[in-house]
Amino acid sequence: MDYLNLANSPAIFFACLIPVGIIVFQAVKLIAMSYKQGLSIGMKREDLNKCIRTAASISILPALSLVTLMIALAPSIGVFFSWLRLSNIGAGAYETLAAGIAASAAGVELSSLGNATNLMTVYITMNLGMIVGTIVVLVSLKSYDKTLRKQRKSNPFLLVATSAMFLGILARLTMPYVLNGRWLAPFRMENQRMILPFFAVITGALVMAICQLASKKAKIFQDFSLTFSIIGGIVVCIVASVLLPR
Repeated sequence: MDYLNLANSPAIFFACLIPVGIIVFQAVKLIAMSYKQGLSIGMKREDLNKCIRTAASISILPALSLVTLMIALAPSIGVFFSWLRLSNIGAGAYETLAAGIAASAAGVELSSLGNATNLMTVYITMNLGMIVGTIVVLVSLKSYDKTLRKQRKSNPFLLVATSAMFLGILARLTMPYVLNGRWLAPFRMENQRMILPFFAVITGALVMAICQLASKKAKIFQDFSLTFSIIGGIVVCIVASVLLPR
């Protein structure tokens, strides 16, 4: 049996459907519990509904990149497992890296795994690699959260520190594209990997600043500022990729 026939078989579909169904159930249950808890502590339905709309809007656009990755992985490992992995705990960079490492260890290319044994090796590697993060959360999150809550009451600086840590993460993700001098090089095709992310960072920052100013006149710019920033960055990157010389 060809390994791709197995990867796209009804058996794999139903095997993937079970965990995906559990994930969807957990998400819906958490939303319902959070909504109920919000009402119980005195939050207005209007504010809660606004939170839901904002969260949905800023979640859909980043998720489109995962759909693209799923389409890219499907010819190599099948549609259903790609769907499972990108519905579960993970990230685009991790999935392709783990799949590539597993294929390399099996002595084949990811684009041509050869047989069902190699396919299962890729599946197991992609799943097991992400279990570590889940175990760490299960073991340490409760004590970490307890310590954090206690310190917030006795140490006001902790609020500043955690905010600084978050800003540090954002800086680590964005500043390399701004400070790396490669984007200053002539606009050649080989430099677009640095140029396009730079455009996205600058555009997102400008759109966010504009939204903050405009929010004084229209509340929609306050509620959906992040959404507008993401859309702005995507549009500019699309236009730039078309206009840049190849």
